[in-house]
Amino acid sequence: MGMTRNEAWLVARQCAQACGTYVVPFEPPEWALVAIQAAANGVIPDLPASEVEKTLPLAPQCASVDVEL
Repeated sequence: MGMTRNEAWLVARQCAQACGTYVVPFEPPEWALVAIQAAANGVIPDLPASEVEKTLPLAPQCASVDVEL
């Protein structure tokens, strides 16, 4: 059985907490949930680039926290 959307949400929450980008209420971008599920299920997601571009500015924040650790 593959990863469910709820399981992907939990993984996204754990990642956000680990890199210091977690906020309440926690609402990960749709593309992130799709990417997590796809990686767990071994498929390539078909997402429009516009969905990813909307939330990409969040990525450098996490990367900078990871570098500092």
